[in-house]
Amino acid sequence: MGVVFAVMGFIAAIWSIAKYQIVYNSLKESFPPQFQDPLTSRYAFPVLALSPSTPASLQADYVKSLEGFCVLSLCISLSFFLSSK
Repeated sequence: MGVVFAVMGFIAAIWSIAKYQIVYNSLKESFPPQFQDPLTSRYAFPVLALSPSTPASLQADYVKSLEGFCVLSLCISLSFFLSSK
């Protein structure tokens, strides 16, 4: 049963990373000039993704990617819990 949760976690990880990258690539051009470089854009992205100027569909996709990462954490935890005997 632990393997099932591991596979579900893997699927959730791939889906969440894809959603996250889609939103990041959509918003990268709209970052202010001081946040254009890769280092500072990592820290500014969550704030800019949920700002009122961001379209609601991109905000929803960003929140869905965060939900996917939560599902990933849950699946990994359940996988380890069920595989330890």
